[in-house]
Amino acid sequence: MSKLFVLSALTLAAVFSSGVASANEPSEKEMLSALQGKLDEAGQLAQDRSDQCKYVRESRDPYAALLCITSSIQKEAQRSISITGFEKIGCTKARATGYVCDYRIKVSAPMTPNTWSPVETKRFIKTRDRWITAD
Repeated sequence: MSKLFVLSALTLAAVFSSGVASANEPSEKEMLSALQGKLDEAGQLAQDRSDQCKYVRESRDPYAALLCITSSIQKEAQRSISITGFEKIGCTKARATGYVCDYRIKVSAPMTPNTWSPVETKRFIKTRDRWITAD
């Protein structure tokens, strides 16, 4: 009985140390969600910058005015961008944390055809509650 216990403990230790029991690679839906999160973050950043421009006239700073013009354009462009298609091609375990995944994405944006991108590669990392991209 004690040999069986030791053998079971060694087997479990081998499984856990080999990574077999680690988290699985991200699904297509989880990868899309992580990329959509990045797009949403960029939109929020553009919105925040644009909101800071309400009082730019009072500052009379030409550089601040230029930044505000650029931010306003980014905000409007960001509002018009949407992901219209996504295809996971495959993932491999990253040397560091997470998985390196290949995918194709279809984006609708002003003055951009709604066509599939070439294959893109990005590293995806699992946080406590979701997958994120590492840039």
